[in-house]
Parts: sequence; C-alpha cells; structure tokens
Amino acid sequence: MDGDARRTRVDAILKVLSDKIFIIDSGGYFIDFLAKGSEDLALPREKIVGSSIFDIFPPDEAERHLKIFKEVMNDGNLRMFEYSLTMDKTERYYEAEITKLSDTEVISIIREITLRVKAEKALKESESRFRELADMLPEVVFETDVSMVVTYVNRKGIELFGYPDDYYPQNLKCIDLITPEERETGAQNIISKMKGDHNTPSEYTGVKKDGTTFPILLHSVPYFKDGKPAGIRGIVVDMSQIKKAERDLANARKLESLGLLAGGIAHDFNNLITGLFGSVDIARKEIKNGNIEETVEVLERSLPAFERAKDLTNQLVTFAKGGEPKKRKGDLVKIVTDTVRFALTGSEIVPEFHSGKQIYTAEFDPFQIGQVIENIIINAKHAMADKGNVEIWIDIVSMDDKSTELLAPGEYVRISIKDSGTGIPAEHRNNIFDPFFTTKKEGTGLGLATSWSIIKRHGGTIDFDSEKGRGTVFRIYIPSAECELESESSSKESFSGRGRILIMDDEFIIREVAGKMLKDAGFTVDKAVNGEEAVEMYKAAFNKGIPYDVIILDLTIPGGMGGNKALQKIKEFHKDVAAICSSGYSEDDIISNPQKYGFAASLPKPYLRETFLEVIRKVMSGYKP
Repeated sequence: MDGDARRTRVDAILKVLSDKIFIIDSGGYFIDFLAKGSEDLALPREKIVGSSIFDIFPPDEAERHLKIFKEVMNDGNLRMFEYSLTMDKTERYYEAEITKLSDTEVISIIREITLRVKAEKALKESESRFRELADMLPEVVFETDVSMVVTYVNRKGIELFGYPDDYYPQNLKCIDLITPEERETGAQNIISKMKGDHNTPSEYTGVKKDGTTFPILLHSVPYFKDGKPAGIRGIVVDMSQIKKAERDLANARKLESLGLLAGGIAHDFNNLITGLFGSVDIARKEIKNGNIEETVEVLERSLPAFERAKDLTNQLVTFAKGGEPKKRKGDLVKIVTDTVRFALTGSEIVPEFHSGKQIYTAEFDPFQIGQVIENIIINAKHAMADKGNVEIWIDIVSMDDKSTELLAPGEYVRISIKDSGTGIPAEHRNNIFDPFFTTKKEGTGLGLATSWSIIKRHGGTIDFDSEKGRGTVFRIYIPSAECELESESSSKESFSGRGRILIMDDEFIIREVAGKMLKDAGFTVDKAVNGEEAVEMYKAAFNKGIPYDVIILDLTIPGGMGGNKALQKIKEFHKDVAAICSSGYSEDDIISNPQKYGFAASLPKPYLRETFLEVIRKVMSGYKP
C-alpha cells in the first residue's frame, strides 16, 4: 500500500471518531483539523484553519491554552486538562489531550465530557444533600466497614461522643464507643447482623471521649458490595432522656409510648438512610462504569426519600427535641383556610368555613400551625374515606380561672374542625396523642403527638369530642394577640439588592450556595468559616469605614466561635450591626427569639432562595417583627 492510500485510510478512520483533532502552532493558530460533523464546532468548518484560539476563548482562557501548548512543545510531555465553552447559550465541557508534533506545533485531541461532568455534579449535589439532611437529624447516623471501623458519622455523632472531625474515619471502631465489658457482645451482635441472624435493636452503654457513660440504642442493618457484607449502617439514639423519663414516670401510662419512641425513630430513619446510602452507592458505581442515564435515573429516584427525610426531621425535632416555634403576629384565618384547602386537594371532601370575614389574630409559627391543621385534616380524610363534609369554625373564647386546668386565663382563638366520619373508638381515645400510636397501616403515629407538642409550645391546648358513627370535632386553642397585619404586596415583589454581606458558616456548601444566591441578587459577598474569622473581617471593614450592611452568622461552629459569641464581639466596636442568626437546630431559643440576643432576624435551615432574600430584604429595610 503506497503512502497516499495509507493516508486516505487513516483519514477515513479518524473521520468516524467522535473526538476532534486539531494541529495548532506556537502562536495558537489552527493549522489543520479533523472532526466528524460541524454542529458542535465553535467556528464554521471553513474558517477554522488560519483562525486563532483567541477567536474562540476569552483572553484569559486562551492564554491558559497557549501556555500549555508551549510547555508541551518545550518538554515533549503529554498534557491533559478540562475546560468549558458556551455555544448557542449552552455550556459544554471538554477534555483536551495535548501531544507534541514538532518544536512549533502540537496535536490537540478534544473530547466532549458534558454528560459526565453533569452526572458528577448531580452526584455531588446528591451526596451534599444527604449530608446536610443527615446533619440535621436529632440522632446519630453512622456507617462502618467490615472491620467495624467508623467510615461516616453525622454532626450529631461528633457532638454526642465528643471526638473531633479529623478522628474519623480511620481511628475509631464502633465498639470503641461502648463500655469495655459490652464490646465482645457488641462485636458478636454486629457479626450476626452481617450474617442476617440478628435484626433487632440493641441497647448498650455508650462512652464519650471524656469517659462519660450514657445509655444508647443501636439500630443497624448490614450493607453489601458484590454480594458480600461490607459493613453496617444505622443510627444511635441517645437514650438518656428516655431512661430518665422511664424512671420518673415508672407508674405512668406514657411508659409504653416512650419505649416506642426510640424504636420508631430508629425504624423510620433506618429505612430512609438505607435507601439513600444505596442510591448513592449505585450512582457512584454507574458513574465509574460510564452509565450516565442509569446514574441520573438512580439519583432522581432518591429525591422523594430526601423530601420524606426532611418532613420526618421537622416532625421529630418538633416532638422529640422540643422545637421552639418561630412566632410572628398574623391572621389565623388565612393559614387555616389555605392549609385545609391544600390538604383536601384530590379528595371529594367539601370544606365549610364558618368564620365569616372577621380577622382572628395571634402570635404563631405559620409552618407549625399549618402542620397541626394538616394533621387533623388528614385524619379526617381517613375517617371519612375521602367523602363528605368538613366544617371549620374560628372564634374567640375567654378563659377565667375556673375554665380549665390546661389554659391560663385570657382570650384564645378557637379553631374547631368537625368531620362526618366514623368517630374514634372509645378504647383509643386516651391514646390518640401518644407518640407512634396509630390505627392506620401506613401511619407513623407522629401526627397528633406532634400537633399536641406544637400547640402546647404556643401556650394553648387541643381537646376533642367523638361519637362512634357520627364523627369527631377537634378544638385548638391559641392565645389571641392584637396586631397590625403586615402588607404582603411588598414581600411578593421581585427583590434585587445592593450592598455588602458577610456570611459565616462552617459548612462549605452552605457558604457557596448562600453566597451564590446573594450574588445573583446583586450583593457583594464575603465569607468566613468561623466566628473568629468573621469578627476579624468585620473589624477590618469597619476600620476602613465600609462596614458590612448585613452579616449572617451560623450559631453552631464545632471547635470554633459560634454566631452568638461572634455578634457580642462585634457589638463591642459596632453596636448597630445588622445581624441574622442561622441554624439547623430549630429548637435553639436564639432562632425563636433573635431580637432577645441582639440579632435583627433568624434564618432556620434549610431555606429556599425566596425565604432567604425576604429575610435580607426585611433586615435591610429596618423591619422589626
């Protein structure tokens, strides 16, 4: 075969490849190229030869490419790098492999990797979302390898056992976290779990880093790789408070409910965690195998589990940890009406409202009160088999010293919800507010227990009357409060800002996401990792005469200064600082009463962009709740 024929054959082979091949000189000009198709070329085919990389890339990016080309020409070593390019308003990602052709020319082989990059980003976002949710949980979430070495633990685990972040995952076995006399039993139980012979929760005595002991409940399941046991995953419940309650209420009816509390938490969260861990593992494997579509499908299937975990976390924090309501003054009629209509969507049940056009104001947490109304309506739907009428009354009642033992004297907004269902059987009426008590096959038993806790923390109560076959009426009492209602028109307008904002948070992903939200809204943003750094940055800006317009401070910084202390330090030299406290722990009193501690407002995690910017808008406009 002569030279021309060989060249023709080589050209034919190269033209069917999806990669693009360019020959580029030392000045960055294209000498020749081979590419199948032209739909994803940055320039028309006929204009490529003779054009420059400066015709395609911004100057800084073009200089980077040219620098790499010259390095390859000089030392002859292959270089690989990635870059992005926007074409037709779509950002695409590429991998470039640069090889020396001569002292003045290189060969650049370009391969598009957009699908891979997007899949990797989706995987990272999924992992980040799981970690954020796991760190919000009120119990310890953990994973070990087959040797029982702890390979992952959430924020609660770090706080509860007292070991620093960098002590994981290589230095600690899970059995090191229980007393020495229980470790052999613990190891045997874990081995049995991996063999499938031991599936029940186990109680142990936990040991903190400082030697303090406390009772724990371990609920775990094995996980597998390539069909073989690879370790265990599960949760650890701090049983200290439950044990104390059991001692204090030894003869009380609540004993059985408190015992169910730990098991219920373990069961629900363990099911969710197993699914989430499994989805991430499968996605990671599919990424390595290059199965992009399967990866995306797996990640999309995991999203409902994240939403379920978030909802369950909110309920558990409210009930088990005593989440304090974030109250604001407003009209209860709107939140009740909107929640009832939403909860009845898709059913044939007709709501009948009897409050008229009167306004009934109180100081309440809209999310929590909405949760209470929704729980009661959901129970009504089940009792009525999705058919019939639900009647809702809202009125004002006065309580004097003799009215009830459950309410202090004063005026209350009373919300009455009556269904036309089957009624509550007499044998169940004393238990409906017990945690995890349910007669529904798919129920968690948290709805009414959580509702009771919420209303008690609002200074009110719930009672009910029920008659078998004739329905049930629930009555909710919330202290009345006179107030002027805030206009909603301004809060619904699109908000774009101008000013300087400092974000302090120990979590990188939160700093990045919050910073992007603010930058997109027009703000200049600086970021700090802990309170010490935030104080120094604020002081430097203040001394230059350009203090930040708003600072956002995370309250809990493991191993560092938290937001509350940082604010007090800043107030020593700038008492008029506008500060917002933020935390994933909604039970923190500072989140519920930010002004009491010198903050202008609070921002509970997780939050949406609209909520975030609305808080910023109110603080910058001088709004006082």
